[in-house]
Amino acid sequence: MAQNDTHKAMSLTCTNCERLSEIEGEKVCFDHGKITRLTELNTSDAIIKMVCNSWSKNS
Repeated sequence: MAQNDTHKAMSLTCTNCERLSEIEGEKVCFDHGKITRLTELNTSDAIIKMVCNSWSKNS
């Protein structure tokens, strides 16, 4: 079963989200069984990407 290659830019809240993991140098988000590759946030987009709708508090 092939998985779709999904990616999105990191939000500012990714750094303290329990869904964030780093695997072999790549940051990924695990959201309800869906794996999303995260790309570095462009500083010009920082205001737009402050919060992610999948954010979950670190325990």
